[in-house]
Formats: sequence, C-alpha cells, structure tokens
Amino acid sequence: MHLRDEKKAVSIFGDKLLPLEDYLKGYLKSPEKFRQDYNSLLDFTKQLNDKLHTYKILESQRSLLISSILIALENTAFRRSYASHKKPENLAVSLIQTVSDELESANITGKKLENLNTQFSFIKTDTSLSKKENVLKEIIDEIDENINKFIKTHKYFDVLGQLYIEFLRYANSDKGLGIVLTPPHITEFFQNYHK
Repeated sequence: MHLRDEKKAVSIFGDKLLPLEDYLKGYLKSPEKFRQDYNSLLDFTKQLNDKLHTYKILESQRSLLISSILIALENTAFRRSYASHKKPENLAVSLIQTVSDELESANITGKKLENLNTQFSFIKTDTSLSKKENVLKEIIDEIDENINKFIKTHKYFDVLGQLYIEFLRYANSDKGLGIVLTPPHITEFFQNYHK
C-alpha cells in the first residue's frame, strides 16, 4: 500500500489474493492510514480554530459550536436541507432547533435540556454566525467533510475529546488559562489501573 504524500510503500496484505472488500477494509484500518488521517484532522482543527478566532467566536464556545453541528448533522432532514437556507439567521435557528430535537430524542429533557439549549443559544445571536452570509454554512460543510469523514472511517476514536484537547491547547496558549492537560497515555494508564 502506498498512501498519497508518503515517501514509501508499506506491505499490509502479504502475497495472498483477497476479495476486493478485504483490501478496502485493510487499507482503511491500517495504522498508516489512521496516522495520515489523524494528522489531517489535527491540521483541520488548527485551521478551524484560526477561522473561529477570526470570526471572534470565544474559545469557550468553539467546542459547543462544533458539538452542535455534529449533533445536527446526525439528523437526516437537517443534513439534506441546511445548505438551502437563504438567510444565515434561519440556518442558525434551524441548527439550534435540530440540536434540541436530537437531545430530546435521546431522552434529555426538563432542566437539563433547558440548560443545554441556553448553552447553544449563542449561535442565534453571534453576529458572524447568524448575520454574515455563508459563514455558518461553510463551517458546517467543513466539519462534515473533515470531522464526520474521520469519525465514519475510525469509529472508535474519541474525536470530540481530541478536538476539545486541541481547542483547550490553543486557548491556553492565547490567554494563559492555567489549565494543565493530562497526556492521553497517563489517563489511559489510570483507567486501566482502576479496573
């Protein structure tokens, strides 16, 4: 197998002739493919963070925005129709309503749902997201293309957790929040130790 932009090929199948589907699965699940996709995801995270910074989206709201978009994209009706909204404020309202509906479908109700709706409500009032033409739509397009694609290929990887870590890292360097991030191998060690 030789991945694009890689210097050398890697053998993962041996000399056996396999069904076509096995080649595809082997390619998608190979460590080399994961590493390449993961590095692309990290590059996208930095670009997205820079873009959200340009639009003056607060560090504390960036993970909420991404979470809301990923939740809304799980809704078939939203996925099919979000690009057809003529006004950015209508798209923002649709996004929030879809997230609320999806959370309610997941049995999150009452005070918890109210609190979450309050947390996501900044999307309707933020001038970049709800007033500037195509900003929110482009962000949704990019998240669908870059993050959802990774999630679908590498199902069991905690993408949201990694994005949160990356955004905290950028916020930390910008404002000196004083948050110390525990490296993943340490948290994994403690999880296994307590089992």
